[in-house]
Amino acid sequence: MTETNDNKPISSKQFDRVHAAIWRNVGDGDQAGTSFFQVTISRNYKDRNDKWQQSHSFTSRDLPHVLLAVDWALKELLLKPE
Repeated sequence: MTETNDNKPISSKQFDRVHAAIWRNVGDGDQAGTSFFQVTISRNYKDRNDKWQQSHSFTSRDLPHVLLAVDWALKELLLKPE
């Protein structure tokens, strides 16, 4: 699988500390030339050294924002022409 668009998401949105991104990918091997979308959801936080980090685990505070991110991504993908 290889990502297109210079490895940049085609769309992204922030929900408090939760970030969602939609990526267009093109398959390789048996899936060569097949275009499909993937969604990544992450949480941003600052570590002890005050540097931004990214996690894929969420606290109970984040869960409503994860739901909003999933809902947003689903609507974005349903509206995307292939």
